[in-house]
Amino acid sequence: MFLHNSAIRIGSMAEAQWRDENIIIVYDGTENVYQDSLLELDAIKINTLQARDVFSRDRNLALERIKIEKYRCEYSASHSLFISRHTQRPYLEAHHLIPMALQKVLPKKLDTIENIFSLCPYCHRAIHHAEKDLTRGILKRLVDKRPDILHIMNITRTDIFSFYSVEEIY
Repeated sequence: MFLHNSAIRIGSMAEAQWRDENIIIVYDGTENVYQDSLLELDAIKINTLQARDVFSRDRNLALERIKIEKYRCEYSASHSLFISRHTQRPYLEAHHLIPMALQKVLPKKLDTIENIFSLCPYCHRAIHHAEKDLTRGILKRLVDKRPDILHIMNITRTDIFSFYSVEEIY
């Protein structure tokens, strides 16, 4: 079974075709919506997918942040990175320190260059899935690197920890 043109199919296809059709980074079905949103950079967009709101992100902001950081992980510039076969650059991921899922409850736009961090895949996954101490350590260093984000968004370091459910509870 496989997904082809948004329909579930039963059958087979060549491995190369399978890989081409399943590379999310190469082809994004929402490209037109995304391109249109670039014309209204100050507007906050909401796309509804499977009964949950997904806020649009400006890919150009993420790429700009990664360039500003000279293609290094902001948690630790010493982290080893592999070269992406698509971009021929070190592979990094863009992470919104204040999660985009909070856009409905926070009055300021969250898809901003100040809120985006350039992270290696290890650090990005650790923020979302690691033990609390490691996640807190990474978040603390990111906030220390760009403390103005707290003032801009009128939040505290404890708020950041609570967004990821890693706050210290006494």
